[in-house]
Amino acid sequence: MTTSMSGQDRLRAEWATHRPAVFGAAYRLLGSVADAEDVVQDVWLRASAADLDQVENLHTWLITVSVPSPPRS
Repeated sequence: MTTSMSGQDRLRAEWATHRPAVFGAAYRLLGSVADAEDVVQDVWLRASAADLDQVENLHTWLITVSVPSPPRS
């Protein structure tokens, strides 16, 4: 019998691997360590609350979520 990981289990298992990339993307955009750390925390909270079961590439999803959306007019 094989069991597959839920999206949340996968997040917990892979977060340490993806966290530096999330931090790096945020730091390159914002230029501030403190602001990049805030983004990392925000991404973790958003990912923890999201349904990740259908996410095929967690790395790409996390980086996409870390980039702020442009303001709408």
